[in-house]
Formats: sequence, structure tokens, C-alpha cells
Amino acid sequence: MTAQDAPPKYERARLAGGWEAAHAGPLAEAKQSAQQAAAGSGKPWTLEADKQTRAILDDFPARSVKAETLAKYRADYDRLRARGVSPLEAATSPAHWQRLRTACRYCMADDVRRWRAASERARKAGDLDNAQRLTAEAHRLAVALDGWFCQPRTRLTWAAKGKALAKQGKRPPSKSRRRDTPPEPDLAVAALLFPAAKGGPPVRGDTLAARHAERLALLALTGLRPAEMMAGGRIQATDLDGRPMLQVEIKGAKVDNERGHHTRTLLVEAAGLAATALRATADARGGVFTLTTNQADYRSLNKALARHRLSCYSFRHAFGSDLKAWITDPATANPKGAAHFAAQVMGHRSTESLAFYGTRAGSRRRGRPPIWAVSATEADLIREKSPAYRRSRRLPLVSFQASGSAPPPPAPKQQPAPRARVLPKPRPPWA
Repeated sequence: MTAQDAPPKYERARLAGGWEAAHAGPLAEAKQSAQQAAAGSGKPWTLEADKQTRAILDDFPARSVKAETLAKYRADYDRLRARGVSPLEAATSPAHWQRLRTACRYCMADDVRRWRAASERARKAGDLDNAQRLTAEAHRLAVALDGWFCQPRTRLTWAAKGKALAKQGKRPPSKSRRRDTPPEPDLAVAALLFPAAKGGPPVRGDTLAARHAERLALLALTGLRPAEMMAGGRIQATDLDGRPMLQVEIKGAKVDNERGHHTRTLLVEAAGLAATALRATADARGGVFTLTTNQADYRSLNKALARHRLSCYSFRHAFGSDLKAWITDPATANPKGAAHFAAQVMGHRSTESLAFYGTRAGSRRRGRPPIWAVSATEADLIREKSPAYRRSRRLPLVSFQASGSAPPPPAPKQQPAPRARVLPKPRPPWA
């Protein structure tokens, strides 16, 4: 028996205390319906319960995920079960809700399939009592899965949480780093030198600064993605008309046929302390060096920044804020050209993608960022609309008749509403 086919641990797969109370009504209704359906045949009620389970699993088809992704799903799922709360109750932002929702859907459906497989093995081995117990556990978990993610009346949605909090005059808490403003590039290392508050945890500032100063400078000066930082940034000392410059070559992340650049090269003015320090490092290493970052470095830097509600990605959002302020500044002569320039700098293939980074009001500077030039491998493919935007507005082709007025375009196809699963109504015992 492989690990994938093994039955789930009982403590992990069965309904937790908080989940048991949340689904008490649907569980009792589904069980009573299965018992009444089996009453006439004289067979165990778990056979009818298994039919309900199979019908529910039809709405949650099995899919394969990477081992790393599965480990993250299981970690989120086990934390929710330990707390006895739903993914909607634990979610703190729309993105957090989507992550917990996906993890919970996958793990619950996977556990239901494992319970059913274990029940089938017990039945073939002649252990009918154990087979019925396992089938009942699969049925209970399947009913909870159906109630949270399929049934229209009880389905969990982020919009419902927002409306409930709005009635109370509250807003959902957010852990988004989009509005957090990290220090300027020349002061970026300061985030590692000072504790978040008086009496806070001890800070190994000198050690952290020596380890991560170059990475922080690169993050703050170029706004590259953490994944691109881990791929290694090539930094070369150069000059432009007598001005000291840094030429930074970045290997793109999130690159496919529709988005991203495989490689982009930024020409950064070596004017501030951070850029000057990087240039000095390049000069000391023969004029060029590659800044490498491994998983341990990334975790260490993110953990140090977290004391100030920052992360490596916070610097990318801040860089996006600076670019937004520059593009929308009335003094900018060519806003359209500036938007294309910003898309190359950020590693985007759509000028609309910048809308999801930072805020114009959160800009730390006015005027053009200290990026003098940029070149990207797919620069000629930059567009003003993202692929998803264009697809959502693409009308189907309509053939018109040679004479007469053209018929109106067909109405857009609407997604069908989730169907409610109808169970037979329980009959009173005296009927």
C-alpha cells in the first residue's frame, strides 16, 4: 500500500469539534435521509450514505498537485482543524481566503476519497463493521465539504463575510503589505538595525546588516521580485557620459507566452549610499559580480523585516508606488511612454499590471525613479490591456445576412448557479 492510498489519520480526517457544531443540522438530515432510503431494502444505511458521498465527490474532481504545494495545503488545513474554525473565519484578506479555501477543499475531498478506499479494503477483507465505520466517516466529511463549498444556502464566500462585518460597522482585518512603506534605498538597512518597539525581541542588527545589506539595496533600488532575487542578480559597474552607473541584469520570474520578460537589464544611477556601496562591491570584484540568495537567506531576511510589518515584497510595492506617482505626475511629458517604461522595469508585459502594486499616495519620492534606461527581451510585446482583460471583452464573431439590418450580438453566456443537492425529506416516525 502506498502512502497516497493509505487511509488518513483518524484525528486529522474526522470533523473537529468546531466543525461538528457548524454542520450538525446537515449531518443529521443527511444521515436520516440515508437511513430511510435503506429501511425498505433491509441493507445497511451506509450503502445509501456512500451514494450521497459519491454524488458529492462528482462536484470535486480529483487533481494532482506538487508535493510542495500539498505540504502547504496540509499545513493550512491542519491549523484550521486544530482551531476548529472555518477557512472563512480564519481568513484575513481576499487572497488569504482563496488560499485557505483551496487548501480546505482539496484536503477534505482527498480525505473523503481515502476514507472510501480504506472502507473498500476493509469490506474485501471481510471486516464489515470497520467498513461501515469508515464509510460513515467519509459521509460525514463529504456532507461538511458539500455544505461549505457547494450548497448555495450555506456556501462560504468572502462577500458574505464583508457584508456581515459591514452591518457591524467593521472592516475585515488585512495582512496585505501593499500599503506598508519600507525605508528609502539608502536607509533600507535601518530596518534590520532597530527593534520594532521598546522592549521588543533582541536584534542581531550588525550580523543581519552584514549578511543582507546588498540584498536590501538591490530590492529597494530595482523593485525586483523575491524569486528574481533568488535567481541571482548580475551587477556590473559602468558609466554613462561620465556618470557612475550600475547595470543590473535580472532573470525574470512569472514568464510564459502571455506575461513577463525572460531577462531585463536596468541602468541605475549610482548616486545614493546604497547604489554607491553596490558599485564599490562590483569594483572590488573586478567590475561585475552576481548576488546570490538561497532559501536560508530569504527566510532570514523576511523574518528580520517582519518585525516592522515588512517583507521582501514590500520593496516591490514601494517601487510600484514611485512609478505610479511618476506616470501620473502632470510634469511627466509622455505618460504613455512612461507606462511602457514602468512595465519593462517591473518585468510586466501589460501596462495595467502596475495597478496591483502600491499606491500613488504612498510614493516616497516625486519625479522619475533613478532608472536611466531599461531593456527587456520581450519589450516589443508590451500591451496596454492584460490578456484576461481582452478575453473578457472579446465578442464572438457574428455572420450578418447580405440584406436587412444586422441582428443584435448574442447575449454573453452566464455561468449556471450552483445547484442545490436535494435530499429526500425525512418522514415522521408515526407516518
